[in-house]
Amino acid sequence: MQKFLGAALTFFAIALGGTDDSAAAPKVVATILPIHGLVADVMVGIGQPTLLLPPGVSEHMAALKPSDAKVLSGAEVVVWIGEGIETLLAKPIKALAKKTAIVTLSRDAGITLLNNRTGGLWEDHDEVPKSGKHAHAHHDTNLHIWLDPENAAKVVRHVAAILARIDTANASRYADNAEAAVQRLNALDTELRAALAPIKGVPFVVFHDAFPYLELRYGLNAIGSIVVSPEQKPGSKRVLEIRKKFEVSGAVCVFTEPQYNPNLVRSLVAGTNVRIGVLDPIGSEISAGPGAYEILMRKLAATARTCLTSAPP
Repeated sequence: MQKFLGAALTFFAIALGGTDDSAAAPKVVATILPIHGLVADVMVGIGQPTLLLPPGVSEHMAALKPSDAKVLSGAEVVVWIGEGIETLLAKPIKALAKKTAIVTLSRDAGITLLNNRTGGLWEDHDEVPKSGKHAHAHHDTNLHIWLDPENAAKVVRHVAAILARIDTANASRYADNAEAAVQRLNALDTELRAALAPIKGVPFVVFHDAFPYLELRYGLNAIGSIVVSPEQKPGSKRVLEIRKKFEVSGAVCVFTEPQYNPNLVRSLVAGTNVRIGVLDPIGSEISAGPGAYEILMRKLAATARTCLTSAPP
């Protein structure tokens, strides 16, 4: 009877996704929700990564609380994008290098990086501080790399390869999970291409230059940003330039982000026909876990389409 009970308990544990492998899985920490979602896809049935920054906290302004620092110090693997975007995390993450595998996606995952845009309504990056709390804004490359499903597929495969080397007992499971995730990402790419086709070329303005990978992938037409650094408000001269640009560009929508106060955007569009939408690049209202990345990208596409056309998303 005891043997039967033990076997039954083991069966139910496996059926519910709990196995002995879960306890042995590496302690993995991912910095932001979209990346955490991709890592979670790779680790399905093996273990669960920890999300370092809660949804809604901007990757640009994130500083560690003592509890976050404790989580980070216990990690065996840390997956982040890089100091050009998670600037305030750079020092504590680099301090872990001797005992922790640091996966820097902007450098190691084979992703082609895009440059920050300048000129016209793209604020000149050379006009912002090059040190201090706004230093991240001066980086020449744009590191919002996750906003392209092809890049997401590269992240998935790279993370799976790293985890397979660290946790050899589960190597084949990481590989299988990665390939399943890549298939879903390929299908997502096709879906998004069809959903965004009606708004190709329609001009719009973004709060900050967070979406070039999305734009390039699907032929979207952002004509400028309100700020270069999300923490730094534009001066009065720039506000006038933006309003004039609205008048002559035919911009249909200006997108704010939920992490930042929308009052500036409201004041800019007052008295114009420009609509306001909310594009959320990090998934502030999405639950962390497997599949979170796909939810994020579908919500971005639906929001963009709603604001840029009268057609339903």
